[in-house]
Amino acid sequence: MGAAMKAGMSAPARTVIAHAAYLTAAGLAFLLAPEGVARLLGVAGEPYLFRVVGLLMLCFAAYDALFARHEDRPLIGASVVVRTCLAAAFVLLVMADLAPMPLLAFALVEVVGAAATALAMRGRPTAGPLPAH
Repeated sequence: MGAAMKAGMSAPARTVIAHAAYLTAAGLAFLLAPEGVARLLGVAGEPYLFRVVGLLMLCFAAYDALFARHEDRPLIGASVVVRTCLAAAFVLLVMADLAPMPLLAFALVEVVGAAATALAMRGRPTAGPLPAH
């Protein structure tokens, strides 16, 4: 993304762009190095399943980038709720021994990112697109 586009973006949109960058990096890791990701997570699994997760992460990264670029306030706001719920689901999976402890790192990234977006949205109008500065 060019510096001119970032400079014209609102603070909430920039936090979503950061989330898109994170999803892109993680998605590429899952797609291109599934065995390495499995080792980091301490799990065994079919590499194709990790690649599918990577592709899904890349798709969500594309959605994030698009709605951030278009300053779509309802979707930016919804991303806070969705990322918070995702983090809670990760925590519950770990607590129920249905997922490995390293999944909590992903939960932490989601909570911190959601909080950053929520804080950036404070004081903005409640409807319509964000103004392009």
